[in-house]
Amino acid sequence: MCKRNKVCIYMFIVVMVLQIIIPALSVILETSYTLISEADVITEWDIGASGSNITAKLYDSGTLYIEGEGAIKDDTEWKFRTTDVRDWITTVQIKGNITTIGKMAFFGFRNLEACIDFDKSVKVVKNQAFGKCPKLERADFPNLKIAEKYAKTTNTACVILGLIHQPKMPASLVKKD
Repeated sequence: MCKRNKVCIYMFIVVMVLQIIIPALSVILETSYTLISEADVITEWDIGASGSNITAKLYDSGTLYIEGEGAIKDDTEWKFRTTDVRDWITTVQIKGNITTIGKMAFFGFRNLEACIDFDKSVKVVKNQAFGKCPKLERADFPNLKIAEKYAKTTNTACVILGLIHQPKMPASLVKKD
């Protein structure tokens, strides 16, 4: 009976500690970017330009995970069955040797907040790649060499006239010399 009570006490202590640790971890992990299990994949696309091998997977968390080698093609289409999913995506994570983000690749991702190049391979962001992404606050491309004109815009008049308004862009989308 004594051993049984000790086991119960230990189990009670473990449960109490977990009740404290789990909420604390959820707050800490809430702001981090982690890989997600394959079970959470909604759909995937082949988005590589000619000669490139790039796959994009959309997870139910709103994360678009892109992995492969080469260039992301221009004018990428983001549909799941017949539904346009651009509004579902809040974060883009890039892994692998992806060197170029194609023209209008993420155009119209109205809820996109962050795009992170984990392997620091992106060197070119083409015209309008982040056009009409008004919530984009973080775009990490540490080795960016070329950001074409209007890599990110939120104002249609800016796109058409190029004179009225050039919105503030994340530092990594500003053209480097």
